[in-house]
Amino acid sequence: MKPFTFRLTRVRDLRSRQLEIEQARLEPLLAERGAIESRIRALEQERIRAAEAAAEPGVTAGDLAARAAWRSHLARKGSILSGQMAACAKKIEAQLEMIRQAERRVHLLDRLAGRQKAAWQTAADREVEALAAELYLARRHQR
Repeated sequence: MKPFTFRLTRVRDLRSRQLEIEQARLEPLLAERGAIESRIRALEQERIRAAEAAAEPGVTAGDLAARAAWRSHLARKGSILSGQMAACAKKIEAQLEMIRQAERRVHLLDRLAGRQKAAWQTAADREVEALAAELYLARRHQR
């Protein structure tokens, strides 16, 4: 009997490469999220410093106005970063869905290959059994 060959091997390889591409597309998105998180942490530190500076003694009215404007700027910047984080999270979720779909396609072909190999193995086993039975009967007939 000829050896087992899965006819859709090239398709499975293509699906595997597509999965790798989708996984590679996730990396820059995760890096972008990390950068946004870093900017949010830096902004929080700046807010803490601004709040501590407002509590210092000897602050003039001009200083208070400037600090209020600075806090307002920090709040606007925070809302912008929050929006960027939400947009990045949507992109990441969409990419994760693309990865899940690619994984399903690869898994489907793997299961199909497994089923075909099992069917081939069953047929090969039957062929070996039939050949063994023929040899047994032929030897018995010779005696």
